[in-house]
Amino acid sequence: MSAPATVVNRRPPHPVPSPAPAAAPPTTGSWLLPLSVVVVGMFMAVLDTSIVNVAIPRIQTQFGASNDDVQWVVTAYTLSMGVVVPVSGWLGDRFGLRRIYNLALVLFIGGSALCGVAWGLNSLILFRILQAVGGGLLPAISMAMVYRIAPRERIGMAMGLYGLGIVFAPALGPTLGGYLVEYV
Repeated sequence: MSAPATVVNRRPPHPVPSPAPAAAPPTTGSWLLPLSVVVVGMFMAVLDTSIVNVAIPRIQTQFGASNDDVQWVVTAYTLSMGVVVPVSGWLGDRFGLRRIYNLALVLFIGGSALCGVAWGLNSLILFRILQAVGGGLLPAISMAMVYRIAPRERIGMAMGLYGLGIVFAPALGPTLGGYLVEYV
């Protein structure tokens, strides 16, 4: 006696669709230029924390201010930046990174220009606060932009380049500040 034959329901094979080709990773040139713009913006904000230190004696003489009063030029920037940083991530999520980054640059550059035409110590301190609002938005927004700009396999390199701006800015600030005070 033989075993009963099993009937297998065979359907003709369906073609298996090939997966859609993955998007090509960005080429080196396509992400390094936007990254450099982000790094320069962050560089300026960090540079400004130290560039003014060399100019303090000149500011004090120019505006006839006491040591205690003139220190507010530095302190106002640092305090204001510290207040703005915590809300910058929320603003970026709410209104978009690019929009907040551009706003930050406008505030920072506008505040910088106004500092150059300040007519007294109080106006200089006010303009430094405006500058710091822009500068305070940049750290979290810039870092989030780096993660969006760079390809996943290049995040380490992108963060290293981003870090260069943060490391070199405070070192160059006093030198650049000294040059500006002496020759401009």
